[in-house]
Amino acid sequence: MEDQTKPMESKPPTNSASPSTVERRKARLARHIELTGLRLLADRPYSEVSIEEIAREADISTRTFFRYFATKEALLNVAHEDHMRFLREALERRPKDEAPLEAITQALMDVARTHAQDNERSRNWIKAASSPGAPRAGEFRLELVRALVPEVAARLGMKEDDLLPELLVSTVLEISRVGISHAISSKRGYDESTLPKCLALISDMFSKPAVTKKPGRKI
Repeated sequence: MEDQTKPMESKPPTNSASPSTVERRKARLARHIELTGLRLLADRPYSEVSIEEIAREADISTRTFFRYFATKEALLNVAHEDHMRFLREALERRPKDEAPLEAITQALMDVARTHAQDNERSRNWIKAASSPGAPRAGEFRLELVRALVPEVAARLGMKEDDLLPELLVSTVLEISRVGISHAISSKRGYDESTLPKCLALISDMFSKPAVTKKPGRKI
């Protein structure tokens, strides 16, 4: 009589993690390393914080650190790339008939609300990126300007290499940077009212025909 027994089907091990689970674990660890590094870099000059110290504080080996980040500078690049992408996308979502200055301001407001949900990371990144000895601080600003100029030029009906689009973007971003830095240094924190306050002060200052000087006070 022919054996009717069916061969046993091979099954994958039940304890094996799915690709999505593995990727989530990697993403969480990368985020943990980044946040740890930014926290340390925000508190001390860039050159005084070593990769070994970051790894020790994150409770990982230096080999694991290099598996996720090629250099210490790469820790700063992640938040910068996120900020640049968020701001570009926020600007592109604004109504096309909106004035460029208003569009940039409102896009910055949208990003400020996003940062408010992740305030510690944003605050530490800003402090770390502007820390003495930190690389690419000027490049970060230039890259951000270049990322926004094409959209602003299109709204103005101008070419990307015309002066006005770059001048407008640079001015608003610099106002934003000063406002954020001042808010952070005063421990008030950056919120969505910071940028409008800065823009209102600048607009008010330039709209007045003259400024009355008080004794003992230089303007």
